[in-house]
Amino acid sequence: MSQTKEKRKNNLVDLLSQEEMIHLTEISRLLGVSEMTCRRYISELSPTVRLIGSHAMLQRDTATHEQHTYLVDIETDRNRDKKQSIGRAAAALIEENDVIFIDCGTTTPFIAHYIDNNINFKGICCSLNIFTLLNRKKKGKILLTGGAFHEKTQVFTCPQAIDMIRQLRITKAFISAAGISRQLGLTCFNQYEIELKREVMKVSQHVYIVADSSKFDQVKMAYFADVAQVDTVITNDDLSHADASWLRQLDINLITI
Repeated sequence: MSQTKEKRKNNLVDLLSQEEMIHLTEISRLLGVSEMTCRRYISELSPTVRLIGSHAMLQRDTATHEQHTYLVDIETDRNRDKKQSIGRAAAALIEENDVIFIDCGTTTPFIAHYIDNNINFKGICCSLNIFTLLNRKKKGKILLTGGAFHEKTQVFTCPQAIDMIRQLRITKAFISAAGISRQLGLTCFNQYEIELKREVMKVSQHVYIVADSSKFDQVKMAYFADVAQVDTVITNDDLSHADASWLRQLDINLITI
């Protein structure tokens, strides 16, 4: 094994001792090697170093880390089949000349992916991964809200984005929720998401919550709305009878996939 390779691997461990997680792209840049080589170094350094999605980290208490850390590429892999089905069903609701908002999250990228390529629409989004997917749609006109970038969630935030949303009108808003609770409403992981979600809901003709069934009876830190403020919930068909009945009592349209 060459000294250069040893040195780079040691440098990788040193970098990860200073940062909780580092994306492969950044590791590649810092070490001056390809991402494939970085992946090989991480594999050789296992179990000291582990790869979660596209981020490397030093081995820590896994349960504690996963409870408190949210990364798009980690969360998307959880219940992936369910999220994919929800995304496909939500995308099928988008019609010619709709003005849509697609929220940040781990189910919403599948909505952007499954939009019919032949539909003319205007799309508004606040996250880089959603923008990248929407921008591939040849007949879509896309507006990214912009602002400060939060790498772990791919979200942009700024006060000007809120002012801009207030001046718009949206036909269909697809909002993500990490928690759906009868007592405590709709919640998400990050406080910086709250204001934009609220303003989008105010200016939207129809508000959809897209969330797999594991999000029910869950509560996260950041409250953004009461469940009764929603028009439709799109989720999986393994939703409990009690939760389905509760939504219908609130006069919320329920679509199960």
